[in-house]
Amino acid sequence: MAGPPKVHSDGMTQPPQGPGPGEQSENQSWQPPGGAGPSFDKQQQPPPYQGTYGGQEPYGGQSPYGAQDPGWGMPAPGGPGHGQPHPGPALASRWRRLGAAIVDSLLLGVLYNILLVPFPDPVRFETAGSQVRYIWNGTGVLVNLLTIAFGFLYYWLMHARFGQTLGKMLLKTRVVREADGGAISSGTSAWRYGVQILLSLPCGIGSLLDALWILWDPRKQTLHDKVAHTVVVDAVPGRPDPYRNR
Repeated sequence: MAGPPKVHSDGMTQPPQGPGPGEQSENQSWQPPGGAGPSFDKQQQPPPYQGTYGGQEPYGGQSPYGAQDPGWGMPAPGGPGHGQPHPGPALASRWRRLGAAIVDSLLLGVLYNILLVPFPDPVRFETAGSQVRYIWNGTGVLVNLLTIAFGFLYYWLMHARFGQTLGKMLLKTRVVREADGGAISSGTSAWRYGVQILLSLPCGIGSLLDALWILWDPRKQTLHDKVAHTVVVDAVPGRPDPYRNR
């Protein structure tokens, strides 16, 4: 409200100059009480939204699951959510991984027996008192090498192309990269199963440890998963499939 008009000696009045008590000039920036804090000019407008966050695409724009580092349920200290789990897909349960492995083993067992049909008696048994010896003939060695090669081709090619074996397709699980949830390469697929073969050499002890490792690992990884930097995730309908365009 403007102050009272000034009365001059000639009796004429003059309009008040400037704002009255408690009023604000149109061109003056507003200041909070006490003069503290930033001023906000009436003419100043916020910058327009550019469609990105901090100059980067939301979530990095690299992972098919919407996060550059899915985290696989592990906390992210100091990151988004301040220690909350990453928004990655769900890891496949241990029971489903076991079920997929059993299905693959049964399928390969049937195929191995079919492969053995043309090679009767690959192994001969000899007894000497209470001892039994296995004697491999040339055919037996060939069959053994063929079964190893067939198993390698099965796991290598299926994982490289689909991220899944037939057992994993049935149990709805899939192998992806640990770093970002993307499809694994052909080389990673070969190395992943190659590690399984190497672990099986010392009397099967390595294979047992490889399988048991998933019981206490926080990301439900086997040893060959850790070496190949892979994880096994859910492949239920609605989940992104990084192998779709292969």
